[in-house]
Amino acid sequence: MQARALLGCLWVALWGCTEAQATEWSVRPSCTGVAYCFTNPMGSTVVNGKTYSLAGRWSFLLPGDVLVIYPSAQPSGWLPTGALSGAPALNIDGARGSAAAPIKVMAAAGQTVKLAQGLNITNGSQYLEVSGLDISDARAGRHAVVIDGGSSDIVLKSNRIHDAALNGVNITPLAGPRLVIGPDNVIANNRGNGAALGSSGLNPSTNAIGSYFSGNTVSGNGRHGISSEASYWSIERNQVQGNGTAIGGTSGIHLFSARDSAEADCDGNLVIYNYVNGQQDNKLADGNGIQVDHFCDNNIVAFNVAWGNAGAGISLLVGRGNYIVANTVGGNATDTNRLRSPGVFRAEIGLASNTSVCYNIDAAGQCMGWLPVPAGRSGGNYIYGNLVYSTQAAVPGIGATPDFSDPARHSNSLYPNLFFNGGGGVNLLTSCWASCRELRLAASNSTACRMPRGWSMETCSLMVRCMDRCKKGLVRPSSTV
Repeated sequence: MQARALLGCLWVALWGCTEAQATEWSVRPSCTGVAYCFTNPMGSTVVNGKTYSLAGRWSFLLPGDVLVIYPSAQPSGWLPTGALSGAPALNIDGARGSAAAPIKVMAAAGQTVKLAQGLNITNGSQYLEVSGLDISDARAGRHAVVIDGGSSDIVLKSNRIHDAALNGVNITPLAGPRLVIGPDNVIANNRGNGAALGSSGLNPSTNAIGSYFSGNTVSGNGRHGISSEASYWSIERNQVQGNGTAIGGTSGIHLFSARDSAEADCDGNLVIYNYVNGQQDNKLADGNGIQVDHFCDNNIVAFNVAWGNAGAGISLLVGRGNYIVANTVGGNATDTNRLRSPGVFRAEIGLASNTSVCYNIDAAGQCMGWLPVPAGRSGGNYIYGNLVYSTQAAVPGIGATPDFSDPARHSNSLYPNLFFNGGGGVNLLTSCWASCRELRLAASNSTACRMPRGWSMETCSLMVRCMDRCKKGLVRPSSTV
């Protein structure tokens, strides 16, 4: 083994490592007659008189090495034993591959390989690829997959990640850059979020986006499908379906910050080419397909399809410099119960701001505190080029709160969008963007609140405020909607 390590170092120094020098290690229920073999993913083995352990540092694996895991003899899957019984089923600690020859951890071809107590990637692991595994962890307070400890250049693909007590994939703020989650992971039925992205995706080598959550199926999770409190990620080409099964206040794809900070916390992300539908919320007033939540700035939400969600297809709340462009949004706002929440309105694309905002809610749905929203904090947003189809008269294609659409408070741009309301209702409901002529036609009965069937009091009051501003000449008639 020592000779192999020295040869590997010489090869790297002279030519760079390639997989031609790789060793295939394996995990099997029985290692009889098999070299480089462990009988547990947290077990040890002896090679040429020296003991190597997967429960410790993985520094003995060289770039290009492969660890193939075979199914456990137990139907429930691999579990650590003895003193390690409380540990993850697989703990990848300090594995260091190279850009040319990453270390690969994979299921045996054609086999279902279960890790019943999760996977942890930590301690500066770098250039690592994990694929083909069935990963869960139903123990209280546990995630199925955790990436932390400065680990970078990690690829997690073609895994089934499911039924965790908390999140399916949990990337902590201490994880490193250049993480790729996907393609072809199935992340389903976790009690918490399908995936929680907590570390910056900024590639320090290029000063550009360097982390990707791409090409995954995310469904049936209890909270958000994909939750991100991180900046500079590309969330792209995912199927996000039927999440929010456990609590209210969730979205299919959710960008969020609990504080208004000068530091990048949920800024500069791409949310593109995703299909998002069936987000649930029968408890609170969310259930949005895609939500750019408060204090998230300079994000691009484009080329997504959002339909059949309980809340808005796309929602923007107290953010600036965001682009919502070229999305297809229709048949959303399916949960009529959301009207029981004061001040809540329904829309295919919802744009919201106020003079203060609740920065977070507790498990019971109660606000934990309020933060002020100064003038301009919800400005500089661009909403254009969207195809918006509403199926209900009471649901406008685009709806904006008075504060969001008040040019004295925030300057936002609404470029041409293509609307259709199959229920016969209005396409655009704002305080000041809509033309006065369109408001007069749509709100002819609103002054006395004689509303068409299905319209809410909030819809009526918005219309009345719009009409008042038109009458006072505070709004110029516009045809750019």
